[in-house]
Amino acid sequence: MRLPDEVLRNIFLYCHDAHAYQPSSDQHHFSEWKKFDVQILTHVCRRWRAIALDQGYVWTEIVLRSISKSKECRKNLWYTLLPPSHLDCLLEGSHHSVFLNRSKHNALNLSFDVHVHENFNPSMYAFRQLLADGRRIGRINIKSDTTHDEVLRQCFALIPETLEWLTVGRNSRMFIGHTPPIMNGADILSRPWLELYSLKLAGVELPLHSSSPYLPLPRLRHLELAVTELSEGTLDVLYLYNTTLELLTLRCSGQTQLLPPHLFVPLPRLQHLTLAGDRNSLLELLPCLRTVPLECVDITDYSFAHAGQLLDEPILPTCIATFLHETASSLRVLSFTSIAGDSYTQLRETLPTSTVGCIRSGALSNRLPWDVKPPELERSLPQFPNLQELVATDSSTVSSLTSLLYCVEARKLLYGEGTITKPIRRLAASGRSGRS
Repeated sequence: MRLPDEVLRNIFLYCHDAHAYQPSSDQHHFSEWKKFDVQILTHVCRRWRAIALDQGYVWTEIVLRSISKSKECRKNLWYTLLPPSHLDCLLEGSHHSVFLNRSKHNALNLSFDVHVHENFNPSMYAFRQLLADGRRIGRINIKSDTTHDEVLRQCFALIPETLEWLTVGRNSRMFIGHTPPIMNGADILSRPWLELYSLKLAGVELPLHSSSPYLPLPRLRHLELAVTELSEGTLDVLYLYNTTLELLTLRCSGQTQLLPPHLFVPLPRLQHLTLAGDRNSLLELLPCLRTVPLECVDITDYSFAHAGQLLDEPILPTCIATFLHETASSLRVLSFTSIAGDSYTQLRETLPTSTVGCIRSGALSNRLPWDVKPPELERSLPQFPNLQELVATDSSTVSSLTSLLYCVEARKLLYGEGTITKPIRRLAASGRSGRS
């Protein structure tokens, strides 16, 4: 069967954002999900190559990566004969020129990954050149660690004011004898990026009194913050951008300061809310948020990482239920991760469930599987008459899918007995990395 050209074009557009699982050929490195190499599309046949080259958007993703000569030489022994500078120019220059020519006039998406102990100078030079050439830059994704903060600041100074999407991932490295340095949020939020639509920050601290004033971002719709400490400074950032936010993700991996009792942040346009943290963080944060009816709520409890088991306490589900009763009149997607069985049952009995069409649930670790058993899920099915999608976020996908299939069969029985419920039409097993 020969697919029409229009169908192939749509498939290729999806390939642009796809990730592929690549097992490692080196025993010292882990297998991982990597960005799909769109150049593969040009190696299938002439027709595929012509269609792929005609799709300029497919070639807008340019990765600026640090060069490790030892890794590259293992792939091609001829590289051992080249000086390091020639190798950098060969690998980076040829790759970038190909993608620049094929992307035509579409906005570029730049990914800059700085690894420790590797030569990132050619990547930094290419980053400067791409920004200086006048090409429109739509998205920038920068990953680094605490040893390269100065490189991050140089990148921030080069980013144009017309940028729409920015992702900054800063990983802390272990330091012997002292704590890793802290990057202040003022290094980013004091920049005049007035067109910024989406901002994702990880490893950047947000103190209450910053060294430079934060500037407003009038077009900001998506905000994702991953902080080590939830404090009043974090809420101060939310309050600054509260009138425009439609999607908010907040993850706290460390301790939580006691927040003022009457401090709250109104979020009048928010539709999607994702919260992740230990029990204290969630209990402090939920009462501070004032939202309109939400469409999607995703809550993850990190407490198991400290306790070694899923905790059953009535305080957290009561707090969640109180929050959702005020904001969940139009809820479509409900997601709970690492919420213990008794807590899930308490939530199920108190939540407004008539509008929910999708439930996501599971545990963060396969060492602590989600302890909500199939009978408990079956009992909750009549409470969700519009439920049509179940997603398991467990790492152990076999047991997760078994439970989901059990729910499908139970739902069929309810449907056959005349209960007014919609049949479940989609099942998925998805890890927390987001790969389905």
